Amino acid sequence: MMIDHPYAPETLLPYLLLVVELAKAIAWPASVLLIFFVLREPIATLLSRIRNLSAAGVEVGLEPKQEKLSANSDPAIISKVSDEKTEAFRALEELIRKDLTKIDPANREELLINQLTGEKLLRHFTSTYSQIFGSQIALLRSLEQSEKGMSLVELENYFKEVQSRYPELKDWDSIQYVRFLEGSRLLNKENGAIILTDIGADFLKWITSTGLSEARGL
Repeated sequence: MMIDHPYAPETLLPYLLLVVELAKAIAWPASVLLIFFVLREPIATLLSRIRNLSAAGVEVGLEPKQEKLSANSDPAIISKVSDEKTEAFRALEELIRKDLTKIDPANREELLINQLTGEKLLRHFTSTYSQIFGSQIALLRSLEQSEKGMSLVELENYFKEVQSRYPELKDWDSIQYVRFLEGSRLLNKENGAIILTDIGADFLKWITSTGLSEARGL
């Protein structure tokens, strides 16, 4: 296995190719464990939204709250060396080390930065998607179509329309509504308007490429 796939925002190659190769190299239980380990934060967030368990199944509800993403989810922050090395983690680590010996030392740093960028973005996107509201994705889609963005007055009107459809947001205001999007670096406020960021644009491409639902409630 060679890690020779450059990062492209509309694909999952920078990260998922390693998982696929790992699945070929080790037993499937370990592969599943690795995937769960990497995606443990968004999985934990989704589990926290289970309202009740019954014979009829699981009822999942999107609570009107959004927590600040952890430092590990921020694409601009490099975490410390992991202390939680499972057997699956170590196996993947060893595969990567072997691959790196095949890379020209002059290109090794650039390759590692390229792969780390893709992995950090993927983790950021999965964490963001686990908490974002459907109406917030719709807001990002609107910004995607506008070079000038959306004025704060237009934002206020947009939020009031959303608020009228979702009584769960009756105690919110437009500032609180976009705070999560700002904190996730999906949009910025500039000159009295909100603007879609490059990360926000890539996030929307990622949703499209993976076929994830944009109808998430709220």
